[in-house]
Amino acid sequence: MSKITLFTALETLVTYLHMKRTNEYDQPGRAVGEEGGATFGKVTGIEEVIAKHAVIVGQLKTAYEKLFNSEVIDDRIHQESTKIDVGCVVKVVSTAYGEEIYSIEVDVNNAHRVSAQSPMGKNLINKQIGFRFILGDTNFHITDVWSAHGEGEIKNRVSVIKDKIITQAEKMLEKEVSVMPVAKKDEAMARKLNICYLLDQISMLEVMEKIYNLDNNASESLKELKATLEREEHFPMDEITKTSGFIHLAQKVNLNI
Repeated sequence: MSKITLFTALETLVTYLHMKRTNEYDQPGRAVGEEGGATFGKVTGIEEVIAKHAVIVGQLKTAYEKLFNSEVIDDRIHQESTKIDVGCVVKVVSTAYGEEIYSIEVDVNNAHRVSAQSPMGKNLINKQIGFRFILGDTNFHITDVWSAHGEGEIKNRVSVIKDKIITQAEKMLEKEVSVMPVAKKDEAMARKLNICYLLDQISMLEVMEKIYNLDNNASESLKELKATLEREEHFPMDEITKTSGFIHLAQKVNLNI
């Protein structure tokens, strides 16, 4: 079974909800029926629509597997790590490359992110400071290990997500919908789905700030944007903490939100 940190699981939940909603509202069969079969195919290319839907189904399946069939590592603990696992940052020294820093399944400033299933990841997982190993023709020595959370990276990652939300929202709100009937319908569908996606991300930031005991600067700065997005036309949405995916995560790591 693969491992993911709680933070990554929460990010995956947002992706899963978006793919699930897209699959529900943007199905090619429904679109073909509404537009009249062959005519619709001539206008937009039915093969392209079906191929696009196949990608959505694939992304939904991938997100589902990652969310529901992975071991979730609770990365809320503010303490130094001694045993390497997903969510750790590791300093190694080798004669070939000198001092390097690797992070296991998390994005950390100035660190090489590696998968737990990669050759480097497999040599690091469950090891401790002082362990030596050979990868290829190079000898490595683990000299330090710490939690990505303890490094303050959770706060940095929340900040990055906030900035992306603002950028994406500004572009979407400025864009004009096409005047072509079919294209307009497609764009309106995509717009409503994107609004839901952005609102899910804002809700998730609010949850993350509670889970990791962060200052609520990110969610506070997004309040006005959230209100603006909620006034736009979008599909029905459940409160994110009441979704099956969040309940699943909460039960795995004993979250009380």
